[in-house]
Amino acid sequence: EKLHLVTCHLGNGASLTAVAKGRSVDTTMGFTPLEGLVMGTRCGSIDPALVPYIMEREKLGTKEIDSIMNKNSGMLGLTETSNDMREIEQEAANGSERHQLALEIYCHTIKKYVGAYMAEMGRLDAVVFTGGVGENSRLVRRLVTEGLETFGIVLDPAKNEANEPIISSGRVKIMVVPTNEELAIARDTVHILSSLAPRQAAAEAPAEPTRPAAFGPDETAKLVLLWARNRAADPAALARKWGKEIGRTVGADEVGRELERLSLAAAARPAGRARKTH
Repeated sequence: EKLHLVTCHLGNGASLTAVAKGRSVDTTMGFTPLEGLVMGTRCGSIDPALVPYIMEREKLGTKEIDSIMNKNSGMLGLTETSNDMREIEQEAANGSERHQLALEIYCHTIKKYVGAYMAEMGRLDAVVFTGGVGENSRLVRRLVTEGLETFGIVLDPAKNEANEPIISSGRVKIMVVPTNEELAIARDTVHILSSLAPRQAAAEAPAEPTRPAAFGPDETAKLVLLWARNRAADPAALARKWGKEIGRTVGADEVGRELERLSLAAAARPAGRARKTH
């Protein structure tokens, strides 16, 4: 709670957050995720007057311009080929000036916000990179931190290439932290369910309980955490683990019904989908 951080969540969607003493004080996203950084397919912050100018010139409606800004801009629009950072970096390494320019714009925007948030908070203790791009792109991390040595942000090239958790050699820590959005959601769910338990117990009539589920809030919370930590487990495996935690036998069919009630039924099947970033 004493630290001042800038978190860089960089994926196909991307945002920066200024965190002062454990509290978010600013973020690059606004009313919608469109504001802020240049992203995979989103344009990020632009001159507002550009929107009506393009609409009038190209004879576009509101839905069309919205689609262009959200789905056909950003790195996809700049490169005209891809919004996949791996492909963009490869093309840039092969000498494509368009892809090199796109990378420069992407990293320049991030660097600009890091500097702005450092000034806003008065000091900076760490820069955190996370998300698919933040966790894996050595090039992006290098370009973002390049030139910030005067402010104590010094990248260690060897540690950066090795993708170590801490990749700095200066006063300000530069960290690579894997994101786990599913676990964060599960913990928030546990907190909400736990806070609802006293009110729910008071509202229930003795002869006709209002809760449709066969399990209490604390038991359900434990199942949610098990789901977050064992996404590939089938209902039978989850039932065994859950039963041990709540101290009674639970059937696979009961787990299936409870997951379906919580809209987590897909988690009972082995995870095979690609993971989204941001």
